[in-house]
Order: sequence, then structure tokens, then C-alpha cells
Amino acid sequence: MVMFLFMCSAMIKFPVFQSLLYEKACLNSGKFNQSVCGDVQAVHKNVQLQREANHMLLASSLCLLSPSIPMALLLGALFDSWSTRRSLMIPLLGVLLGDFNYVLQTYFLHWNVYFLLISDMLFGFAGGFTSVIGLLFAYSVKMASTGFRSVRVATMEGSLGLGVMSGLLLSGQLRQSFGYTGVFGLLIGLHMLIMVIIVLFIPELAPHGAEERRMSSRRRHSLLPPDERAGREEESVDGERQQDGNGTSSRSAGSTFCCFAIIQKRLADIGRVYRAKRAPSAQRCLNIVLIALGVNLFTSAGLRDILYSFLRYRLQWTDREFGWYSGSNSALNSLSVMLLYPLLHRRAHFGDLQLALGGLLAKIVRDLLLAFASSAVFVSVALGPSVLSRFPTTGMRALASACVQQHEQGKVFALIALMDGVASLCASLFFNGFYPYTLNFFAGTMLLVAVLLLVIPLILLAKIHFIGLDKTLLQLENQNAAAIATQ
Repeated sequence: MVMFLFMCSAMIKFPVFQSLLYEKACLNSGKFNQSVCGDVQAVHKNVQLQREANHMLLASSLCLLSPSIPMALLLGALFDSWSTRRSLMIPLLGVLLGDFNYVLQTYFLHWNVYFLLISDMLFGFAGGFTSVIGLLFAYSVKMASTGFRSVRVATMEGSLGLGVMSGLLLSGQLRQSFGYTGVFGLLIGLHMLIMVIIVLFIPELAPHGAEERRMSSRRRHSLLPPDERAGREEESVDGERQQDGNGTSSRSAGSTFCCFAIIQKRLADIGRVYRAKRAPSAQRCLNIVLIALGVNLFTSAGLRDILYSFLRYRLQWTDREFGWYSGSNSALNSLSVMLLYPLLHRRAHFGDLQLALGGLLAKIVRDLLLAFASSAVFVSVALGPSVLSRFPTTGMRALASACVQQHEQGKVFALIALMDGVASLCASLFFNGFYPYTLNFFAGTMLLVAVLLLVIPLILLAKIHFIGLDKTLLQLENQNAAAIATQ
């Protein structure tokens, strides 16, 4: 429920925020009044306005993603060692404060457009989307027994996809029915509801290893003679008092150092994936897969940033049409990755490598269709290959998982999450930076650039097959399966 509500709220905001940004940038230019700025058909071909809006999107991504990457590492450590519920509440508090700023900015549309960045900074320094999604998955897995973890993950994936679809389908309709202020007021209500659900219905989980340490301490304490046991209790009380008296002044000074130390340790843990002892063929395969996955994540994040701008410029789409298209696309590829991917993998005996290659080819066809789209019919046709658009990421995650041993699974997925954040940041710089300058000659240029970039992972994954590394992957998968079976 929490994952569904959060993703639904995030996707309601996504197109509405971009529409709001365009309108405020238009008003701030001083060239148009509010009625003209609210009419997409009147301003959609204004290249200068598109350029300013995309530069604002770039600034928004930087303010959100730059602080959220280290904060995600910190919150992951706090989730394991401090408090699960409080760790979840920190990013939700950040997004809630950002919602209040959005309400102010929508009520006073003539205020400077850069005031919108306050919300991105508040959410970014609280952990951002990466933290919320990662912590919710971690909590779900932590709550489940070993035999039911795959079911929990599948349920979370389904909730995530359903939330994305619902939010995108509703976004434009809600904005046209209730206006910007009404939409962000609704988001405040949804985020407050999520926080209430966490407080009332999500139990606190013991920090990793805390229960074992507590039981061990009790066993050692019970073995002491009565006199010594009483003395230890008094020493413990005196020690706590002394810590309260002397530790307060040093706590604030050491907290910053502690945060940096935690982040450094998390990065070091992730880096051990490359220093672990494994067969050279397995390491080579892992390197190839991670490079291919990084390029795929880069192109996906970049197109996600500019697609609304592109369709607004080319087809005069508002957030309502974009929401319908994106919602339909999300519904199709979510159902595909949940139903078709396992069916092809288990029944038709297609490997993760073949499914990832097929998904990359489908994404190339989709991007070519969108690049030359001159009507809504072309965009609708592009929904066909979009069905397989999540296959590459799913397949390459599975391939990376197969390249490492069972006890390294957490580290490799943490590395992929870090790669996703860095790729999103770099993609925003690249695509939002160059896209406005392509409008003077061909608006679909960046989509063609994405096609060329997708050829890189296509070649890399094909190389795995042609040099015989796919056989090594099969052996590693069997070894991991045997390791799980013996646990």
C-alpha cells in the first residue's frame, strides 16, 4: 500500500510539475500574459522558452539528485543499524515540506521560477526517490522469511508499476479539473496518509545484530555472582550518566564525521564487488554487464527527462495527453515484465541474455519511431515495442546477480542503485543541456543519439554470447542455486 501510494503521488507530480515549470518560465519571461502562457498551442514552438524550461529541468535534477546519492547511502546504513521507521520517515518529511512550497508557488504563479528548486533541495537532502524506494524494498524483504522473499519482491514490483500507471493516467485530468494548487494539495494529503500508515501499521524492526547482542549480554550477565552483577549494574548506570554529561558536547561535533564515515564505509562495501576473488571469466562478464547496464540506465533517464518537452514541442501535447501515453506505456511494460518475462524465461527457455538483447532491439525501434513521429498515431505505434522496454534492465540485473556469489548479492544491487543515481544525474546534464539547441534543426536529434548509445550495450551483450561467456553465466547460476538450496 505504501509503495503504491508513494509512486502514484510521484507520477501525479511528474507531468504536472513540468507543465507548471513551463508556465512559470513563460510568465517570468515578461513577454506573455497568464492566458497565453497557459495555452500550449500558443507557445509550444517558442524555442527560447523551451530552452529556458529545459535549463530549469536540469537545475531541478541537479538539486534533487546530487544530495540524494550520498543521503541514500547514509539512510541505508541507518535503516540497518538505527531505526527502520524513522529512516523511512526522513525522506517522506522532505517531500512533504517540498509539497508545501509547491502550493505556495502555484498560488503565486508570478514568483520567480527558481523558487521551485527549494522543493527539490528539501527532498534531495532528505534522501530523494532512491531512498524511499530502496528502503521500502529493504523493509519488505526484511519482514519476509527466506522462502517468501521472492513473492514479497514481486508484490512490491507490482505495487510500484500499478502506482506509476495510476499516477500518470490521473495527473493531467486532476490538473485540468482542480488546477495546480489542488493537485499539490492532494499530494500533501497522500504523503501525510503514507506517514500515518507507517506510524500506525508498520512495526519497528530490530537493528541488524541488536537482538543477538542483547541476548548474549543477558547470558553473560546471568552467569555473574550476585554481588558482581549488582556492581556491574551500578557501573552501567554511572557510565550512562557520565555519557549524558560529557557526551552531549562531543556528539554534535562527531555527528558530521560519523555521517561521512558511514558513507565512506558503504562505498567501500560496494567497491569490494570488484576486489572479491572470483574466476577471471566471471569478473570479465560482470564488468561487461555493468558497463552495458550503465549505458542503458543513462539513456533511459535522459529520455525520461526530455520526452514531455519533445512531445509538447512536436505534437502540442499537454500534461493530460502525456499522462495518458506514459500511463499506458507503464501499464504495458509492467505487465510484460511481470508476466511475459517469466513465461519466456521458464516455459520458452530464453535466457536473461537473450531477453535483454531483445529488449534493447525493441527500445531502438521505439526511439526511432518517436524521433520521426509527426502525429499521435506514430506515438501510439511506438507503444508496441515499448512492451519490452523493461526487459534490458531486468535481464542485466539478473546477469550481474549471476556473476557474483550468494553473499555478494546485496553489494552488487547496491552498486547498481548507485549507478542508477549517477547515471540519472549525468543524463540530465547531457540531455537537458543539449536538447534545446537541437530544436533549430531537428527536434528528434537526442532520440537518435539515444539509439546510437543503445547500440553500445547491444554490442557488449552480443559479445558475451559470441565469446562463450554465456556458458560461464549458466554455470554460475547453477552454483548460486545450489548454494541457496543448501542454506
